[in-house]
Amino acid sequence: MLQFGIADFKQRFEKLNSGEMKPEKFHSNLPKNLMPVYKNAIKTEKTQKACLSEIENSVLRAEQVSKTEGLGNLPLLVLSAGNSFASFISADERNKSMLENLNKGWM
Repeated sequence: MLQFGIADFKQRFEKLNSGEMKPEKFHSNLPKNLMPVYKNAIKTEKTQKACLSEIENSVLRAEQVSKTEGLGNLPLLVLSAGNSFASFISADERNKSMLENLNKGWM
């Protein structure tokens, strides 16, 4: 995700900010009723910085998790979506292979 995510998001934000890309093309698979809210949010510098920060910091979080020694006898419940990238996969034929790999990694 980091290989593709950071560079792709930066490039897409540049195109969005310059007017080369319309907000609805940034994530064209969103439901139509959410698109007006999304279009307003994705144009803001705060939202763009948050998206990039989330991707960039995922490496640090992964390193921190890998260094933990376990939770001992602490009860733990894990909730996870079965197909986190399914809606993206069906809507984005161009990146289908990459998204399927991301979904496998997520699971």
